[in-house]
Amino acid sequence: FPVTIYIDIYGPSSDLDEKSYLILDRIKKNLNLSFRGLLKDDYVVRKMAKYDFSLIPSQTIETGPFSVVESLQAKIPIIGSDVSGINEMVKHDRTGYLIPLSSLEEWKKVFRKINNHPECLSFWKKRIKWNWTMADVGHENLKIYLSLTEKRGH
Repeated sequence: FPVTIYIDIYGPSSDLDEKSYLILDRIKKNLNLSFRGLLKDDYVVRKMAKYDFSLIPSQTIETGPFSVVESLQAKIPIIGSDVSGINEMVKHDRTGYLIPLSSLEEWKKVFRKINNHPECLSFWKKRIKWNWTMADVGHENLKIYLSLTEKRGH
């Protein structure tokens, strides 16, 4: 039988343009979609840990990527775009699922997979071995930036 999927969106709604609001309003009528607003930083990982997976449909490279780090800290699988930043932290079909940019068919495929084989979520979850904090990620990014500026002679 089909699995019911509920989608909760977190973040500032002020980041959305009018077209995005219209699209999401149309989607809300057909899906279990809710806007939850912002969470306090110290509550994000605890809240995320209550979810089955995290959706990160980025359309460009991620330079943090904070949502990925927080999801991995919460030990929840990530279903996200196969873009730099995400694909460096998520192992396809091991700790989540990577989807080629703008591939609607792959998004459908992963939701069918979850619907038909919900055990894939626990398979992915068991393979998440993440023990970095946000500070660790920041330090690693700083090392990269410093090495790049040294190479350029700045």
